[in-house]
Amino acid sequence: KERWRLGKMSRSQRKPALLLAVLEKASLAVESLRSLRTTLHFAMLEARSNSILITGPAPRVGKSFIAANFAVVMAQSGKRILLVDGDLRRGGLHSLFGLSREGGVSEYVSEGLELEAVIHPTLVQGLDFIPTGVLPPNPSEVLMHQRFATLLSQAEQRYDLVLLDSSPVLAATDAVIIGQHVGAALMVIRAGLHPPRELRDTVKRLANGGTILPGVIFNDMPLAKGRYGYGYGKYAYRYSYKREG
Repeated sequence: KERWRLGKMSRSQRKPALLLAVLEKASLAVESLRSLRTTLHFAMLEARSNSILITGPAPRVGKSFIAANFAVVMAQSGKRILLVDGDLRRGGLHSLFGLSREGGVSEYVSEGLELEAVIHPTLVQGLDFIPTGVLPPNPSEVLMHQRFATLLSQAEQRYDLVLLDSSPVLAATDAVIIGQHVGAALMVIRAGLHPPRELRDTVKRLANGGTILPGVIFNDMPLAKGRYGYGYGKYAYRYSYKREG
């Protein structure tokens, strides 16, 4: 159980994060994430905890890109942020930070490690990261384990915000399982990719699982169609926030 502690890299050994929010801080896309940061303040006023799930209906919507870069933007505002790769099927956020997959969620649950053993500091000031760990054969069962709930509750006490990436909602039950433990979820959808039924089914599954969904992130929106979008290259991001009541 000590091997992950002994195997951690020091900050001097780490590679710089290969993220837009680190490499091009002045880009319009990063500015749009700062806009989301402001909007999030209002979305979280009535949330049950300070953790947020970022997910999407299907693969290739850009949810992992947004989760990682948004975590950086939040940390740059002076907050203590923990990013958790909860996609125990195909998650690869560790590569963006020059880290290893091992020593993460799956080891915490299956090997009884302490939280400190699976938290990996990044080169971004204020941002820590928990990778997937070795990809397990039973991702849903790992996420349903009481120790996963314990991991989140402990992390919420240590950080200003805990961000979790997950598998797509319609591809597996994992996002719905995680959604039961977080304060709220943000759904990433990609312009022109989803039929209406796919979006309705995604929202329904999250709602049936008890997940609070205060907003939607529109990704890859052509600038000509996004009056209030912010673009990077020829694409834009647009955020929608709806407060219930």
